[in-house]
Amino acid sequence: MGVFGNVLGNNLTHHLTVTNPIIASSITLSPGTIVNESSVAGGVAWTNIDNVKVDDNNFAEAVLSNKVSQYLKVTNFGFSIPIIATINGIKVEIKRSYVGNDPLNPTDFRLNIVKSNGTRGLINKSIASEPWSENDSYVIRGSNVDKWGETWTASDINSTNFGFAISVGTEGPFGTCTARINHIRITVYFS
Repeated sequence: MGVFGNVLGNNLTHHLTVTNPIIASSITLSPGTIVNESSVAGGVAWTNIDNVKVDDNNFAEAVLSNKVSQYLKVTNFGFSIPIIATINGIKVEIKRSYVGNDPLNPTDFRLNIVKSNGTRGLINKSIASEPWSENDSYVIRGSNVDKWGETWTASDINSTNFGFAISVGTEGPFGTCTARINHIRITVYFS
């Protein structure tokens, strides 16, 4: 904010200039709705899927043996971004681990944002070279400036259909492992 004075003869005129900075904000929420989506041919269904709603060491699980899982689709986050906001980025955090005797840990197969119309976005954020760990920890996909190849409005984000979908797999024919997801949360960055 600045104040500028201008002297004209005996009159002092003040001009007040107010600049409102753009305030960047973010909101992090957990899903309200979780479903198995069977669009992966032969995919293994996840069990105990509601366990991903909170970080409490209870897991959704998919038992894998040279297979991939169905999509675990999480939506209904309850965002209420102001309608005039500009969406700057979306970050998804997945708290995951695995147990089992397959020497090839599970890896990401597909990780997609779910758009407001309920369809998966085209950008796959899986990193096949990053095998899952036996230690339960968060991995991050996206960022404060990553829009996942999409154009977003506040209404899109506020939709109950907005969310995330994950499918995982293993290529090891040597045993069985169980992919486990403890929690999924999404942070939306906006200004």
